[in-house]
Amino acid sequence: MISVLDLRSAPGAIDRLVKWLTDRGFTVMEERASDPNNQYAVFMGGDRTVKVTVTRGEWSLGIGISGRTFHPEQWEAWLDGYPLAGDLANIEQQVEFITQRWDTAVERLRENPGAEEEIAAIGDDWVERRFGFRPPKPAG
Repeated sequence: MISVLDLRSAPGAIDRLVKWLTDRGFTVMEERASDPNNQYAVFMGGDRTVKVTVTRGEWSLGIGISGRTFHPEQWEAWLDGYPLAGDLANIEQQVEFITQRWDTAVERLRENPGAEEEIAAIGDDWVERRFGFRPPKPAG
């Protein structure tokens, strides 16, 4: 399935990401759009998932394996061994991580059975420091 995401107002990084995903055999598994400023698409390639979302004109990404996704900067913090601090990376930096370093992170994750929980904890710690509460654990 070819994505029908309206990329006319998308940052160039999103165009590059969609091309990178397509070139690597990712396909669109789900998508919704009400207008160019409110869209959602899920790309799948093997067991990898990339969620591309724009809400009120703000683009965001989620990446993961086996359907569970995290912000790209959580992956990067886990891979490099540091906590998240301050504002999250801009979309250019997120796409750069996905296209340049995600393969390495996935390889390391596959070697570490507890890695997804570690990645989740990095995000939870950031939310707690930033907003003063710990996010609830997902059901499952």
